[in-house]
Amino acid sequence: MQNRDYLRTNLIIFSTIYIGYFERLISFVGFENAAITLVDEDQKKAVHRLFEKLTDFYIEYAQLLHRYLNVEWIEFHDDWGNQRSLMFSLETHREIIFPLC
Repeated sequence: MQNRDYLRTNLIIFSTIYIGYFERLISFVGFENAAITLVDEDQKKAVHRLFEKLTDFYIEYAQLLHRYLNVEWIEFHDDWGNQRSLMFSLETHREIIFPLC
């Protein structure tokens, strides 16, 4: 089936953003440094600015996906923990990441 054929169905067209906030931070500074920046008071402001810019980018990207590809559902992936717990405290998550989601 061609992409244009999906427009004539009741199927939903979706996409995935595979690199979320924490994973993007890891790609810039490495895992250990990324973890430290989330709790280091001297670096939190910079992390907030980065995540705000990423939010702007993700919103624009989602709008483009919808406008040009008719994407209606976007799955957002970011690695925040494992089966047992978050990689950082719930307080850190609520302060830095959750407000942007």
